[in-house]
Amino acid sequence: MGGHPLFFGLFISMETLDLHGIRHEEVESKIHRFIYRVSFPCKIITGHSHAMKHIVRDVLREYDLKSHYENYVNNGCLVITE
Repeated sequence: MGGHPLFFGLFISMETLDLHGIRHEEVESKIHRFIYRVSFPCKIITGHSHAMKHIVRDVLREYDLKSHYENYVNNGCLVITE
């Protein structure tokens, strides 16, 4: 039976980078280090800052990684996939 495990009510633990409280000028290097050591899928918590989301998406584009919001209610957390 195919499908994503989350659709069947299973919880998948993902490594998470929480950017709350991190200055915008420090974010890019933190993301690069995180992506280098993590396995996918993983999460990056951006909060609701549009500038923070923009920085994260720019870095993800460098690696040709895809992302989507964790869910429809929480658009302050991106799930990163290959």
